[in-house]
Amino acid sequence: EAAEIVLQSGAPAVWITLDTTRGSTEITLDEVERLLASPSPAGRFCALATRRLREFYNEIRGGSETYGVVDSLAVTSALYPEIMTKLVAAKCRIELHDAEKRGYFHFDTAAPEAEHNAVLCTAVDTALFKQRMYALLGAK
Repeated sequence: EAAEIVLQSGAPAVWITLDTTRGSTEITLDEVERLLASPSPAGRFCALATRRLREFYNEIRGGSETYGVVDSLAVTSALYPEIMTKLVAAKCRIELHDAEKRGYFHFDTAAPEAEHNAVLCTAVDTALFKQRMYALLGAK
């Protein structure tokens, strides 16, 4: 519901799609180890939290080789908008009524321009994202 309020408020915002947080932006096992070796408490904390989330997903879903960085990508993009390489206008809404789909983010990039109410980030410069994120975490 909060996301829908922000979306409908008209406040300028860029929404990062879930697909953008997958693939090359995910944190690999080697990168977790890199963060663990960091002199920064924030870097080590993020590594331990990511490691535990990976363990949890392994337990409930069989896991994956990498882990998405939804919040890290959102924060890094807010601080360093130059990492966002593809921005697309769209008509968007948050599902609030269907119990099974509640919270689902609907977007339509083919809607008439007059109906566009959001900007989506659908691609980032992965190398620059990781460089900026690791610098923020004190793990160069």
